[in-house]
Amino acid sequence: MQGIIIDGVVASGKSAILRFLDKKITEREPSLSRIFLSEHYTQRMLEHLRDEGKLSGNHIIRHIDSIISSLENFHQMLNNSKFKDNPKKADLFVILERFILTHLSSNELSKNYYDLDAAKKHFAKIASFNISQVALIIPEDLMEDRIMSTINYRNDKWKEFLFSLGDKDDIANYYKNWQRRFIENIEQCKSIINTIIIEVKDNDFEGYSEVIMDKICK
Repeated sequence: MQGIIIDGVVASGKSAILRFLDKKITEREPSLSRIFLSEHYTQRMLEHLRDEGKLSGNHIIRHIDSIISSLENFHQMLNNSKFKDNPKKADLFVILERFILTHLSSNELSKNYYDLDAAKKHFAKIASFNISQVALIIPEDLMEDRIMSTINYRNDKWKEFLFSLGDKDDIANYYKNWQRRFIENIEQCKSIINTIIIEVKDNDFEGYSEVIMDKICK
């Protein structure tokens, strides 16, 4: 088994990079089995609890434990099979969109108390499956433009949420602060899991996907 978690602030290009990664993985290993979990399963399934003010660290821990347990079942399945030493077509590639770092970096915003110790334990388990962490970082001087550009392709509810944060400066500062926590958490956890940091300066998402592929397939 191998794979990646791709995480980053809003407008960092996660979805676009994932599309190119999926294409490149298919080109390299067309018969490789893949598991892809979008942010809906890794993070957004808990939004109703957050919106109701009921989200706790225990909810997040149980949610992440459930996903890791599912991956562990596949990992053990392969290791107990005749393909263990030479998996080839039986190997599995896992892609997770937004996961542990998003939950951890959102603590100050939602007061959900998913702490660093819990995150480190989760990262250690994920790393044992040969899964790497990809962290996308937007330079702060580009943050406002990139965040505001999302209005052009997302729905009205998204626009309503953004402006509930205040004016453009308030919106940019909200996400700058989120990303600062994100970067701090990367520094705390990068010794536990192989971490690939990508600075997103433009829209060359195919190029970024090539960098990621080169690093995880070396």
